[in-house]
Amino acid sequence: MRNWFALLTLSLTAAHAQDAVRLVFVDAASPTAQVLDLQEKKVVGQFTVPGPAAGVYATPSKKYAVLVHRNENRITFLHSGFSTVDHGEHQDLVKNPPHVLQTIDVGRQPTHYFAHGDQMVFFNDQDGTVALMKESLLGLSMDTQTIKAEIPDHGAPALLGNHLLIGYLKLNRVDAVDLQTLEVKNSFPGCPGLHGEALLGNTVAYGCQDGVLLIQNQNGALSSQKFSNPSGTAEGVRVGTVLSHPEASGFFGNWGKGVVRIDTQAGLQPIPLSSTFIKGAFDGSGQTLVVLTADGQLHEISADGKLKRSAQVVSPVDLAVSGVPRPGLAVHEGQAYVTDPATGEIVQVNLADWKVSSSFKVGGKPTGVVALTIENAVDHE
Repeated sequence: MRNWFALLTLSLTAAHAQDAVRLVFVDAASPTAQVLDLQEKKVVGQFTVPGPAAGVYATPSKKYAVLVHRNENRITFLHSGFSTVDHGEHQDLVKNPPHVLQTIDVGRQPTHYFAHGDQMVFFNDQDGTVALMKESLLGLSMDTQTIKAEIPDHGAPALLGNHLLIGYLKLNRVDAVDLQTLEVKNSFPGCPGLHGEALLGNTVAYGCQDGVLLIQNQNGALSSQKFSNPSGTAEGVRVGTVLSHPEASGFFGNWGKGVVRIDTQAGLQPIPLSSTFIKGAFDGSGQTLVVLTADGQLHEISADGKLKRSAQVVSPVDLAVSGVPRPGLAVHEGQAYVTDPATGEIVQVNLADWKVSSSFKVGGKPTGVVALTIENAVDHE
């Protein structure tokens, strides 16, 4: 009996050795979304979607990809194809073909997407509405709760406690809407050119032309704090993208040819890099930020804002060329996945040694990419 139990334990341990991961990526030249299975090392699904080069995100559970088709006024939810079967002491992984769950209309020009916990939020630029959905209801109901913003704008939504925050680019402020009464309870001005938002603990950070605005929740009461750009900041350099991770000690943002660490006590700490920021993502621990720059380099930045190492991984891109396809970045379980629209490839970078370990020829001009998986499931393949 003991030998049998040891053999079973060894078998389950081996089954855990490799996570099942599928990459969903979109194409700059065609209205398609494709799914690359990393274990099978091939594309296992290709779908026609409303438009090319959609914004592509993963839901909090990483079960679905969310494709935001701004110009086509649509949102597509794509299921990974992963599910589980309960075997008592563990969950067995089931791999089915990926599929489009549904493509829906949530408003005119959906653009900024925010998700936290079970909630997903879309700001619709053209009609000035905010659409809220619950991930747990996907497949049961695709209904949305719609909240009217003050004006149509390139808005930036976030959730903080029992408030919906709406950041306005044109109005240079953030409104806090009580989700029970749907009334604006607070307004926080002083953020010119507001763009980009992220949540860390009880704080939401918004990018401004002249710094970063922090909205904090203390036992249901909201307050704000503003950090100005450091002295000597070059014209046009600003935070317009904000990155966070639940285990990180601070926010990060884009910063011209580099990034900036946003400490909630000390303010902004610029970190120069080799070229202009394109994409950034934290590793699973939240202690390392992975940044892709326009020269095709991937950079490792520690939680305290130190540049650790860099490597050339994909083709450079000239951001001065209007409409040029940009490479995308996804990070999962010690690996980074970078699309290369110039070569039609997705490269896999091992974050342990910072070297390209695999390359997948997918054709076309792959751009945005996300990694989908399922947690705590045993894969017996």
